[in-house]
Amino acid sequence: MPLGIEITPAVVSLSPASVEAPQLSIHSPGATFAAEARTLTLDLPRRLDREIARPQVGAGRGRAVLKRALETVPALIALTVISSLIWGPLFVPVPFAICILAFHAYWLWRAQMNGIHAFKGFLLLRRHKKTDWRAEYEQRRADGKLYLEWEAIRHIVIIPNYTETAEKLRPCLDSLAESPEAASIVAVLAIEEREGAEGRRRADVLCGEYKGRVGGIFATYHPWGIPGEVAGKSSNENWAARRAKEYLVDRLGYNIDCITITSCDADTVFDRNYFSCLTYHFATDPNRYLRFWQAPFFFYNNIWHIPAPLRFSHSLAGMTQMGRLSRSFLRMRWPMPPPRVSPPTPVWLTIPLVVARP
Repeated sequence: MPLGIEITPAVVSLSPASVEAPQLSIHSPGATFAAEARTLTLDLPRRLDREIARPQVGAGRGRAVLKRALETVPALIALTVISSLIWGPLFVPVPFAICILAFHAYWLWRAQMNGIHAFKGFLLLRRHKKTDWRAEYEQRRADGKLYLEWEAIRHIVIIPNYTETAEKLRPCLDSLAESPEAASIVAVLAIEEREGAEGRRRADVLCGEYKGRVGGIFATYHPWGIPGEVAGKSSNENWAARRAKEYLVDRLGYNIDCITITSCDADTVFDRNYFSCLTYHFATDPNRYLRFWQAPFFFYNNIWHIPAPLRFSHSLAGMTQMGRLSRSFLRMRWPMPPPRVSPPTPVWLTIPLVVARP
């Protein structure tokens, strides 16, 4: 039986504040520049110390030709392989047959490995769904294994959204609120500032609805036009992660060594026990700061609302994910159970915040 521990979460609810731009006084420097120009004189050199080298037109053309030739290599290889189905049996029948047999053997091996590991992943999935992760943690703690305090661990979940409706975000937030570890989850609504009043209205509605249902919830507003930044999902998440770290660690004093940060899509639906499983792995793994956790994801949220060919491809994608994660070599860690998401494929993973250092 897991221990019953009363946790009083720090509920975060931030309301957007209006910031007034300072008044700037701009003076035209035209008269000053003109006065300086009249007093500025330049001593031109009487002769050149050395001759200026003329551009080598031939070398530039040769480099351009070489670059163009290298660019055509992939296309030539693809054309050669495709056309070999016609000229291969006529001119080089034996090498052609060997290549065809090797190609089929390779893909037979790949298909068998994917199928076997997908079935193995399914068994792991069922086993992890039935596991009492808090009891497993207490057992490891009793054995004197390395661990972090369960109650000290916090999970930041960044939910980037741009023009999505509140109805689309609610399933994700509901899955966080229904988790047994809801008190340790801080949801960050990463909103683009260029949405304007609509984005702030959506943030106010959702923060009001889920205040008290999770450990904390607040919104960040990614400004538009930061120099040197490419606007998009990744820059929005970057901004949200930095603001979350400033608020939770720098201001509220949470221990950065006990915080994970999860990036997900707006329509991700986490399994009820996912964060219990994640807490166990993060607390008991001695190499926790050298890990990231990635669960398989399944495109099941709206699977009956998409064309049948897409259902088939998305089902195969889910099985491939399970197969890749259940491999015993070159594999990633296996935090189960997985979330459910809708297409397109999300970039979804969890890392320790101390590793991210936003």
